[in-house]
Amino acid sequence: MHAPTDNGRAFVDARYPGLRIAIRARRGGVV
Repeated sequence: MHAPTDNGRAFVDARYPGLRIAIRARRGGVV
């Protein structure tokens, strides 16, 4: 379940700090 919305990202970032960053790293989009 991926939430491309800003609200979804804020929700994930709030519950799992750095999770979306890890996902980006896995996808090869290290920022």
